[in-house]
Amino acid sequence: MLSRVVIKKQKGRRFLTALAVVGLISGTLFVASTALAVHATGLFQLDGDAQVSTHPYGPQTGLLGAEDWDNVCAKYVAAGTGPGSDICHKAPGITLPSSTVANRSTFITDVYGAAPGDDIYKGGTDDGPITAADNAGSTVWQWKNATASPDKADIEQAFAAQYKCDSAANNCANSFYQGDSIIYFGATRQANNGDTNIGFWFLHNKVTEGGTGAVQNPDGTFSCPLTSGCNFTGNGPNGAAHTAGDCSLIVHATPCTPGDIFAQSAFTSKPTISIYEWVGFHKADNSITSACDLQQVTFPVNPATLDNKCEGTSTTNDFGCAITNDAAVVPAGTDGPGSPAGQITSPWLFQDKASKAPPNKIGASELFEGALDLSKLGFGDVCISTFVMDTRSSGSSVNSTDQDLAIGQMGGCGSSSITTPSVTGSAEIPANGQLSVTDNATLTVTGISNWSGTYDFHLCFIGTDTTSTATCTSGGTPVAGAWLGAPTVNQGTAQPFTSLSATVTSAGRYCWRGNFTSATNGVPDAKDDSGGECFNVGPKTPALTTCADPNHTSPAAACNPETVNFTAAVHDTADLSGTANKPGSPVINPTTAGGPAGGTIRFDLYGPDTAGSTTNCGTLAAGFATAHPNGIVVNVSGNGTYDTASFVPQSPGVYHWKASYSGDSPNTNATNTYNASCGDVNEDVVVQQVPTTSTTREFVFPQDKAKIDCSPSATCDSSQTGNTGNLAGTVYFRLYNSQANCLADVTNEAGPFTGAGNPPASALGLLFQTSASISGAAPQTATTGNQITARVDSTQTGAVYWHVFYHSTNAAQRDSSRVCAENTSVTLTGMPRSARRRPAELSG
Repeated sequence: MLSRVVIKKQKGRRFLTALAVVGLISGTLFVASTALAVHATGLFQLDGDAQVSTHPYGPQTGLLGAEDWDNVCAKYVAAGTGPGSDICHKAPGITLPSSTVANRSTFITDVYGAAPGDDIYKGGTDDGPITAADNAGSTVWQWKNATASPDKADIEQAFAAQYKCDSAANNCANSFYQGDSIIYFGATRQANNGDTNIGFWFLHNKVTEGGTGAVQNPDGTFSCPLTSGCNFTGNGPNGAAHTAGDCSLIVHATPCTPGDIFAQSAFTSKPTISIYEWVGFHKADNSITSACDLQQVTFPVNPATLDNKCEGTSTTNDFGCAITNDAAVVPAGTDGPGSPAGQITSPWLFQDKASKAPPNKIGASELFEGALDLSKLGFGDVCISTFVMDTRSSGSSVNSTDQDLAIGQMGGCGSSSITTPSVTGSAEIPANGQLSVTDNATLTVTGISNWSGTYDFHLCFIGTDTTSTATCTSGGTPVAGAWLGAPTVNQGTAQPFTSLSATVTSAGRYCWRGNFTSATNGVPDAKDDSGGECFNVGPKTPALTTCADPNHTSPAAACNPETVNFTAAVHDTADLSGTANKPGSPVINPTTAGGPAGGTIRFDLYGPDTAGSTTNCGTLAAGFATAHPNGIVVNVSGNGTYDTASFVPQSPGVYHWKASYSGDSPNTNATNTYNASCGDVNEDVVVQQVPTTSTTREFVFPQDKAKIDCSPSATCDSSQTGNTGNLAGTVYFRLYNSQANCLADVTNEAGPFTGAGNPPASALGLLFQTSASISGAAPQTATTGNQITARVDSTQTGAVYWHVFYHSTNAAQRDSSRVCAENTSVTLTGMPRSARRRPAELSG
C-alpha cells in the first residue's frame, strides 16, 4: 500500500496519476514485507525513551539496540545551563554512557519558554526554497528571534545520528540492514497540550542562519535583530542551499541523483512518517506544492497496521518508523512508583510546562523518535551536512506554516587531499638547466561510498627567494594528470594520482597545488596548497680553476706558471666548467630554451711576497687598483678557458692571482673567490729582480758634551746664603778641521761679547758650530745634540778639533774656556763596489 499521494494540476505540465507510481521508488520495485522494523537493527533503541539503560517499550525481540539519545548527548555534552547550538546540557544526577559511534550526528539545544533569543520561522514553508539561489519561484525561508513559540510547538532539543550498518563496528546485528545507511532522528517539545506537526530536513549542503541581516554571537550561534526577519545561507553551488535530485521521479538518470530529504510526522500518539525528495523548481511528477518542487517518496508499510509506527514486537525489517513516549509505550509507573503514563527521565536539562512535571522529566508525547533506512529508500549514498527540525501549524500539508526551528550541522561528507612532490626539500639544477618534477596526490572522501569529480595539478614558481613562505594558492602552470582520459576521478580511480612531468629551469622556490573539484552533492572540494607542497631548486655550483700561464688553453692542458723579468707583463687564465644553461621562457615548461651561462670572471693580483710566503695575500699589487679599479673583468659565455689582460708589476717578487665568477642564474653558487688564501702555486707568478752593483762610502758625525761647574760647586747655588748665585750663560761648541784653525779661534775668545754668536768664530776650517744655554745650580751640562751637519769621511786629513767655551751672564762668575785639545781621529777602510761595510774607528 502506498502513502497518500495528492495530485495538483499545473499549467503547461502533464502529471501522472498515482497509479502510475505504484511500487516504483527510484526505479526499484518494492515488495511489501510482513516483518518490518528499523528499530530492530541492534544499532539504536526506538523505544519511546532517551536512555540506553532503560526500555519503556519492552523487550523488542532481543534487538534492543546498542545506543540511545544519551549516547548522542554524551558526544556534545557541555557544562552550564544556557541554550546553545550543538550542545547537550547534562541533567543533574545523570551518568551519561559512552558517546555515540554514529558516522555523523548532531545534538541541538534550542531556546524555549519565555527566554529571549528563540529562533522561529518568519516566512517560508517546507515547500519553498531556503535561499533565492534554489530558484524555486516562491518566498525563501526567513527566521527571526521571538519571545517564544506556542508551548506545544516549542522545541527544547533536536537530535539525529546516522550509522552505516556494520556488525563489527556498531553492533548492527540484523543481516537485513547490513551495509545500509540508517538515520535516526528525534526531538523534544515543551508541552503536550495538543498535537503538533513536525518536519525533519536532511540537507546535503551546509546551511546556517548566517544570512543577510544575521549577527553572529561569540559562541558561534546567530541572532536576528530585524523584526522583518533574516535569511539563511547555503554553501552549495552558486550559494544554493537545497540539493535537487531525481531518484523519486518516474523518469530519472541512471544512476539517479539523490536530493534533500524531508520527513513529515507529528508529536502525537502513534505517529506516521511521510517522506519527500526535493527535486527542484517544477520538476515533481505529482505536484503537491505550488512550485512542484517536492516529490513524495513511498515505501512499504506494516500490512498489519497499515502505518509506519515503531510499536509492535512482531514488526521487523521495515524501511522507517516513528514513535513517541505516549501512554501505550510508557505505562504508568515506568518512571518510578506513581509516575504518570508516558513520563520518562530526561538525561539532559528539560522543563515540561503543560503537565507541570518535575524538572528533567519528559511528559507523555513530548519525545519524538524516528528512523529511515536511507539505503532501502534509494538515498543511502548521500552526504547529509545539515539537520533542520521544525514544528508546523495544524494540517498535514507540506505547505503548512512553519513555527519553531532547530538547526545544526551533521558533519556531512568530507574530502581532503595530501600531495607529495617528487622533489622534497631541495635539489640542484642539472647541467642542462632542466629539472623534471612530478606531484602525487592522495584524495580521501568520507561519508559516502560513491563520488566523482576532477583532479588537477598546478605548479607555481614563487621566485628566487628560497626563504619565502608563500605557497601556490592560485594560478600557476597547469600540469595534467598522468592517468588516461580526462582528469575525472572517482572512488575507483587508482591512487595516488600522479601528474605528468613538469620541467623547471630556474633556481628558486616552487610549490605544487592539487585541486579536487567535486561533482557529488554534499562532497566538498579539496585543495592542498600547503608548505609541504613546496621545494627549492638550488643553483648550480660550477667549477673554477686558474693557472698563471698565458699559454694555458684548456682544463686538460698542463699548467706552467710564468716567471718574468721585472718590467714584463704577467697574465692569468681561468677554466670555468659545470655551468647550467640560463632559465628558459617561461621558467616552467619553457617554449624557448635558455642560452649558455653568462656573467663575468674577475681577476685580481696580490703581493709581492718572497718565495713560499703569503704575507701580502691581502694586499693588491702596487698600481693594480689604479689600472683596474674593478679588477680585470672578462665576459663569460658558458664553459671555457678565459684569459686576462696583461699587467706590469711595479716591483719584483712573487705575486698571487685570485679569480671569482660572478654567477649567472642558475649558476649563482659560484661567487666565492678562487685562491682566496693564495695557497695554489699554479696561481703564483714570479717577477725576477734586475742584477745591480753597489759602492760604499763611510763617514761619521762627531759629537761633544760639556760640563760647567763652579769651584767649589756650592758657590753657584742661589739657595745658599751669601753665594754668587746659579750658573747662567751660554756654552759654545765649534768644530775645526785642524788644531791650527781651532787655536786661531781661541784668540777670538778674548774679544768682547755683544750677544748670541759672539765672539765671532774664525771662518777658517770651521766645520760646525752650535751653542746651548744653561742655568741653575752647578754643575750643568750641554751637548751638541745629534748633529748630522759636519760629516767626517775619507776626504778628511788628520784629526778634527773641538773649541768649547762658556760665556757667563752672571757678573759674579767668570767665563771658562778650553784650549783646542779635544779631537776626533777617523780611520776609514772602504771596499769599492761592495755591499760590505766596516765600522768607523774613532779616537779622541
